Amino acid sequence: MADFIAVLKKTIDNLSENTPEMRSKVYDKARATIAKKLADRVPPLAPSVVDQQKRTLEDAISSVERS
Repeated sequence: MADFIAVLKKTIDNLSENTPEMRSKVYDKARATIAKKLADRVPPLAPSVVDQQKRTLEDAISSVERS
């Protein structure tokens, strides 16, 4: 998977308005994109791998918000 922190920071840095609402939209889009990519994998990934990737994304979101 991608370096979530770098991708999120770059996306947020390019926002015309860096507001909590806009960042929330970025995070929701990232969650939906990752969920779809993980669900579309053939062969399917183990549930533990899917959960770990989702946790990694959430950790990245928290890190970006703290910075």
